[in-house]
Amino acid sequence: MEEVKTKGNRLHSVGEWMKNHKGFIWALAGLFAALFMAYICSAFGIHPITAANPDYSRTWIFFLMLMALFLVSLVLLAVHFFLKPLSKKLTFNRVVICLVAMFGIVYMFVLPPMSAADEIRHYLTAYKLSNQMMGKEAADENNYVYMRAEDANLLLNDFPGQDDYYVFLNNWFNEPVDTTPTLFTLEKAQDNLWIAYVPQALGITLARLLGLRQIPLMMMGRLFNLIFFLICFGFALKFMPFGKEILGLIALFPMVLEQISSMSYDAFTFALAFLYIAYVLYLAFSAPRVRKRDMVLVTAIMAILGPLKIIYIFLAFLMFLIPKEKFGGTKNYALSALFMGGVVVAVFLVLQIGTITEYVEETDTYLVYADAEVYTLSWVFSHISDSVKIFFNTVRTESGYWFKQMIGSSLGWLEIGMPEFLPFMFTMLMMFAVARPQNEPVYWKGWHRAVVTCIVAIICILAIFAMFVAHTPVGYTTIQGVQGRYFLPVLPLAMLMVRGSSLKRGENTNPAIIYTACLLNIWTVANVMVVIMSRMGEMRMMSAA
Repeated sequence: MEEVKTKGNRLHSVGEWMKNHKGFIWALAGLFAALFMAYICSAFGIHPITAANPDYSRTWIFFLMLMALFLVSLVLLAVHFFLKPLSKKLTFNRVVICLVAMFGIVYMFVLPPMSAADEIRHYLTAYKLSNQMMGKEAADENNYVYMRAEDANLLLNDFPGQDDYYVFLNNWFNEPVDTTPTLFTLEKAQDNLWIAYVPQALGITLARLLGLRQIPLMMMGRLFNLIFFLICFGFALKFMPFGKEILGLIALFPMVLEQISSMSYDAFTFALAFLYIAYVLYLAFSAPRVRKRDMVLVTAIMAILGPLKIIYIFLAFLMFLIPKEKFGGTKNYALSALFMGGVVVAVFLVLQIGTITEYVEETDTYLVYADAEVYTLSWVFSHISDSVKIFFNTVRTESGYWFKQMIGSSLGWLEIGMPEFLPFMFTMLMMFAVARPQNEPVYWKGWHRAVVTCIVAIICILAIFAMFVAHTPVGYTTIQGVQGRYFLPVLPLAMLMVRGSSLKRGENTNPAIIYTACLLNIWTVANVMVVIMSRMGEMRMMSAA
C-alpha cells in the first residue's frame, strides 16, 4: 500500500500539470493559432485579401474577423481555466454553455443556411407552421408551402461555395421585401411532429413581423433553434449528478454544433434526450425523493420525444434506475410507472398510428431517389437468416464510419470532409472523459449497467433496423441511410455506462477536456471554410413535382 501511495504521489493530475506549465499552454495555443491562420492562407496559395475575385475581399475580411473572435475567446477560456477564475459566478456549467453558444453561432455563419442535411425540408416545415401561427394559408393539398416571394426565390445553394458566402454577406438589408404570397414547389414540407418546429417557426414569424429579408429570416429560425437547445442543455448540466464533462464534450462535437445551429429538428431531439437523461439520473442518484411534479416533467418530455423519434421511446425505461423508496413505497412506484407508461403510449399511438400502419400494411415501399422497392417487414420476417446476415454485415463494414460521422467527420450533406485526425482526437477525448475523476464517488452498480446497456443496445439496433425497412433497396447487402447522428441522443448513456471505479484521472481535468474540444472545433471551422471557399455553389435539390 505504501509503495502504491508513493507512486501515486509522484504522479501529477493533468489539471495540476497544466497549472504548473502555464507558459507551455500559452505557447501551444499560440502555435495552434499560427498554424490555423497559415492553413487558411496556404489553402489557395494566396493572401486572403488579394483573392482572385476582388468582390470576395469583403468575404475574406469577415472570416478573418471571425478568426480573431476565435482567438480572443481562446485567450479568455485559457485565463479562466488555467490561470485564475474571472469570477466566482463563472462556473464550469456556465462556461460550457457559453462555449456551446459561441461555437453554435459561429457554425451558423460558417455553414450557410440550406447547407445542413435536409435543411430545406426543415425550413419549409417551420415556415408552414409560421403561416399557421400568423393565421395565413399554410400549404396546398400537396403540402407545398406558401411563402413570401422574397423567400420563395432561394438565394443560397444546399451545396455551398464561395459565391454563397458572398451572397450570404451581401443580402441582409439592401432591398425592400416582396411579401406577395407565392407557392414554393421545388420541395414539400415534412409531416413530422409539429412541436419540434416551434422554435424555428417562432424565429421565422418574428423575422416576418419585422420585415426582414430572406437570409436574416433563415438566421432567425436557426437562432431560435439554437436558443431552445441551449436552454434545455443548461438545465441538463444543472441536474446531471455526474459526468457533466461528458455532456459538455458531446455538445461540442462538430456534428452536434452543426445540427443545433441549423433548422433541423435534431436540435429539439438532442435537447429533450439530454434533459431527460440528466433529470432521470438526478432523480436516481441525487434527489431525496420523487415528487409528483418530477413525474409530470419526465412524462411530458418522453411524451414529446417518443412520438418524435419512435426509437427513443425506450429511454423511458431509464426510470427503472430510480429506487422504489424514493417514490414512497411500491404502490406509488407502480402508479407512477402506470401513469408515465399510459400517457406516453397514448400520445404515441395518437400521433404515430399512421406511421405504424404504413410499416405494417407496407403501403409505401417505393424509394423515389433510388427508383427501387425497399425491404419490408414481411420480407425480413420471412427471410430471418438473410436479414441477420445483412444486419451484421452492415455493422461490420459501416460501424466505424458511423462512429466518425457521429463526431463530425463529414458535415453539410456529408460532402464536407474533415481531416482524419479530428475524429481521432475527439475519440481520445471521449476515452479520457469516461475515466472517473478521483474525487467522484462510484454511482453505478452492476444492475444499473445492465439496464443502461439494454436500453442503448435496443435503441441502436432499432435505429439500424428502421433504415433497413425504409431506405434500403431490395438486393443490397448492406443497410442504407443510417447516419451517425442517430446515435447521439444515447451517447451520454453509453459513455457513462463504462465509467467505473478502476479507471481514474486527475480531479481538475474537466477543463482540459473542454479546452481541447474547443481547439479541435477551431480547426474544424477552418477546414470547413477552406472547403467551401475552394468551390462554387451548386443546388442539388431535386424537384418534388
